[in-house]
Amino acid sequence: MTPAGRRASKAILTVDFEDWFHIADPSFSDPTIWDHLPTDVEQDTLALLDLLDEHDARATFFVVGWLVERTSDTLREIVRRNHELGVHGYYHVPPSALTENEFRRDILKCRQAIADVTGVEAKGYRAPFFGVRGCPFPYLDILGECGFRYDSSVLPGVLPGRGQPGAPAAPHEIDIHGLTMWEIPVSTVRLFGIPVAFAGGGFLRHFPSPFIDWSSARLTESGLPVVYYIHPRDLNPQGHEAPASRWRRFRYYGGRRSVRRKLRRLLESSAVTSVEGFLADGARPEPADGRRPIARPTRPLEVVGAFVTEAPEQPGEQA
Repeated sequence: MTPAGRRASKAILTVDFEDWFHIADPSFSDPTIWDHLPTDVEQDTLALLDLLDEHDARATFFVVGWLVERTSDTLREIVRRNHELGVHGYYHVPPSALTENEFRRDILKCRQAIADVTGVEAKGYRAPFFGVRGCPFPYLDILGECGFRYDSSVLPGVLPGRGQPGAPAAPHEIDIHGLTMWEIPVSTVRLFGIPVAFAGGGFLRHFPSPFIDWSSARLTESGLPVVYYIHPRDLNPQGHEAPASRWRRFRYYGGRRSVRRKLRRLLESSAVTSVEGFLADGARPEPADGRRPIARPTRPLEVVGAFVTEAPEQPGEQA
């Protein structure tokens, strides 16, 4: 175990439990083809679990429901090793591409599948592709109605079509018709006044370690936890890749050789926990930038999470 003196900073680690073909590419959007594709997610996840065990770290795994029955042993192993499970949509479709009723059925079907296999009732949600920008209904209201405790679908930085640069960047409580929920945004750092994501996905894979370390230190010095997100495939440089364009392959798979090293540095330098672990500690960070949640969205087409922002755009690609 890493000496306690080197683990003073706090970090939240989240994992999008999805396979290499769960990407924003039309060629792989049809679930009927998924069963005919090779899979990497179980072997990649077991390797990740071993790495987390080495450092006594905990994580939240947001699970694609379609994978639940196909990876039941791995999901039970995640629970056995004291990690948390959350909902990542049944077919990995973002809320912005669903109707309100479709979204409700999607999250409930995913949560029920997880419960049937593991006995765990998931309390957290992350939208596939962070796809809540331009959502035509108040998705947080539905999460609250369905008993979810927190959402982690906001990326308050620059990301074409999906980033929400005006959204609060710190974990914060929100009020949904008298029910308290938490928003756990992915971490960003401001460069020349522009919020830049650095702590997950393509940002983590492609940005150099000194920049990630510097950005993490800035948040830690301000008293905020760093919220990271990864995919199991990010740790496997030899994993499968979709035959997409060179640009998309770079976005989805490039930089994987560096992730294990970067993740190990995080685990050695921080006390890494799950979202539920963070909430159980009773942390109460203030909303960033002085922005306060509103109790009820009044213009759904111009709402990001529970915060009014600019007019919606069409969803873009995943980081």
